[in-house]
Amino acid sequence: VYHTKGWYGKGTLANLLKGKRNTKIKEKALDRLSVFGIMKESSEKEILILLMDLILLGYLKASHQGFEEQLLITAKGADLLKGRERLVRQVPLDR
Repeated sequence: VYHTKGWYGKGTLANLLKGKRNTKIKEKALDRLSVFGIMKESSEKEILILLMDLILLGYLKASHQGFEEQLLITAKGADLLKGRERLVRQVPLDR
């Protein structure tokens, strides 16, 4: 979310983190970001669950511009990125 500056939603971010080079990823040059494919060992479902958990825990906020979803980093999420907050997930990934 940080590297995309809040321009994209869960699906695009999951594709970015998974390393999928689909049309949108290529058109927007998202495959050039340092985080492209950083979670290639995880399934797309696991990445989507992680993003939804980050929203539910208040680290990310979903915003909607028309039909487009955008994920934004909250103040709590900024604290997590800066190391002032620790992420603890108690729910297994295989929901």
